[in-house]
Amino acid sequence: MQDVTESRAGLLDECRALRVQLERMEAALADSGSVPGTLLEELRQTRTCALARYAEAVEDRLRDNETLLHELQQRSEEQENIVCALQLYQAIFENEPAAIVGIDANGRIIQFNASAIRLFGVELHALHFQDVAALRLEGVADADQPDFGAIWRTAMTSRSDTSLRIPADVGRLFVRCYRLEDISGVRGAVVRVIAEAVDGGIN
Repeated sequence: MQDVTESRAGLLDECRALRVQLERMEAALADSGSVPGTLLEELRQTRTCALARYAEAVEDRLRDNETLLHELQQRSEEQENIVCALQLYQAIFENEPAAIVGIDANGRIIQFNASAIRLFGVELHALHFQDVAALRLEGVADADQPDFGAIWRTAMTSRSDTSLRIPADVGRLFVRCYRLEDISGVRGAVVRVIAEAVDGGIN
């Protein structure tokens, strides 16, 4: 807003300076006595019209500046809201007790939270952008390891979620995979793993 105010002051100063310059030219012509009175009157009218048009142009330009400033302020507020929303999402994602692994539409591992690292192991970092079939749960026997590639393909090709329960060192694990989509189409899928309580409930 300060820039707009300074711009307004500068343009008004230009307008005043132009008026003074034209008035001096008219006075010089009048003093010379070589210009007919009718021509001087025409010059005064032309000066008045020119100044009016210039003033209108100044106001139009100032209005454009104020509109632009308002739009920039709105965009800044929108960007701040987006940043806050992303920070909130990240905090929720990282503190979720369930292990969450994001898979893109091509079956690649693109995101995971801290709980996923605990259940899948620190090697999960090495699987970033690797095929979902490479996922392996820690504390689960080879014979009981889920086929995450098949689970992902089923979730992506059907509208129903894929889920199963498997035995593990910590008890039974509940594995669920569901696809993500919006108005643009299918975006990918999410694998969610959480430990079940002894009574069959979810911890």
